[in-house]
Amino acid sequence: MGGASLFALLVLVQFAALTAGAFTTVWGYDYSLSLRHFHKAGSQIASSLNNSLYFAIRVALIGPLLGITAAYFHQRSRGLWKSLMNFLALVPFAVPGTVMGISYVMAFHRPPIQLTGTAVVIIIICIVRELPISYNSAKAVLKQVASNLEEASRDLGATAWTTFTRIIIPILSPAYRAGMLHGFIHVMITIGAIIFLITPRYVTITFEIFRAVNSGRLGEGAAYAFTLILFTALGLTALTLLWSLPRLMKTLLARTHSLGKDDLP
Repeated sequence: MGGASLFALLVLVQFAALTAGAFTTVWGYDYSLSLRHFHKAGSQIASSLNNSLYFAIRVALIGPLLGITAAYFHQRSRGLWKSLMNFLALVPFAVPGTVMGISYVMAFHRPPIQLTGTAVVIIIICIVRELPISYNSAKAVLKQVASNLEEASRDLGATAWTTFTRIIIPILSPAYRAGMLHGFIHVMITIGAIIFLITPRYVTITFEIFRAVNSGRLGEGAAYAFTLILFTALGLTALTLLWSLPRLMKTLLARTHSLGKDDLP
């Protein structure tokens, strides 16, 4: 408990220092309130934030589908294919982000698959980097599911696709949610894997922080970082509400239906 409280205090101090740097005139010297750092960032702060959100939302929604699908087929595979699929799904955790970024540049910088300089290659590398999270979460869920569940579904006349979409996918929804939230956070703050794939058109806010700090513009870097933290928190809140919306609608419809029954004579 004491260790956790100390860590939480340390994080709060860091956030307070970051906020002070973003909203004061000169960090460490003049602490009068000012928005000069946000004005210096200008339109670039909005452009880079838009790019980060663009990548993060797509990875958060698409990436976990690949992870849970890979976990499902891993459970159904046998022998060499099972080991190979497990290796391919987990290797993105073992490869450093910068190494993977260079590999993607070398692999996709010429035809027939020329993706370097596009948003697609950034989304792909972020999805691959996040694959182990949803994959491991889905594997843990599938280990708790009875092995004869699919057989029972098929015996009742359901097709393989119906079984997968109506039974397996709902069971794996906690794994999808974990992958979605983690993917959104990680893509918003990532820099190592995509630093060699960024172009002037697709500059992210983390790259702007890196560039501002490297050039000695600490206040401007703090402004970028404050914006990143704020919109990451807002994005997580929005995704959580979006995830809870179907359940809330179902609850409201059930209550409305029950109230309608109570009004009947």
